[in-house]
Amino acid sequence: GRSINLPEDEIRDYLEKDIARKDNATVEAYTFQTHNLWEYDFIFWSPISNLPGWDEKNVKVYGIERNFLDVCYRKYYMPTELDGSFDYEGGDAVKSLYDDAGQAD
Repeated sequence: GRSINLPEDEIRDYLEKDIARKDNATVEAYTFQTHNLWEYDFIFWSPISNLPGWDEKNVKVYGIERNFLDVCYRKYYMPTELDGSFDYEGGDAVKSLYDDAGQAD
C-alpha cells in the first residue's frame, strides 16, 4: 500500500514544545525516518554489491536523522567495521555521515 506523509513540521513543533517543559515533559527525545525508497513509483531496485556486482542484493534504504542512534535502536547497533580515518562519536556512524560528509579521501 501507499504510505501517507506525516505533517513533520507540526509534529516537530509539538514535540519541541513538550520537551521544553523539562520535568513535566512526556517526550524525552525524537527522530524521523523517511519512507523506504521503494515507496516511490520510480524506484524499483536499490541494489548493493561489490564493484563487479557479484552477489548483488536488493536492500531497503531509508533516510534517518543525525540523532537516530541517540533516540532509538542504540542497543541493537553493533558495527563490525568502521573507516579508521574518521573520529566516530562513540562509534556512531550515523552522526559521522552528517559530520564528516564530503571529507573522505
